[in-house]
Amino acid sequence: MFQAAEKYAAENPANFRDILARYEQVLTKAQGTPIAGKTTQAISQWTQQRAEAAEKTIQEYKVKMYMYKRSFIDSK
Repeated sequence: MFQAAEKYAAENPANFRDILARYEQVLTKAQGTPIAGKTTQAISQWTQQRAEAAEKTIQEYKVKMYMYKRSFIDSK
């Protein structure tokens, strides 16, 4: 199952919700095994990547809003 989650993550690196759901499913079934540690680490890494992607998107929208506001002010 862990390998399937890894493969899905590699093939769909921007689909954070589904990636994390797959790893969480693995974690539920792997409690008490060596795979649980690897899975917890993968969840942490993908959670961090999701946060970074969200922050990047927010910054991009801030720039767009600033540019729109600027063009509106300049047109007056």
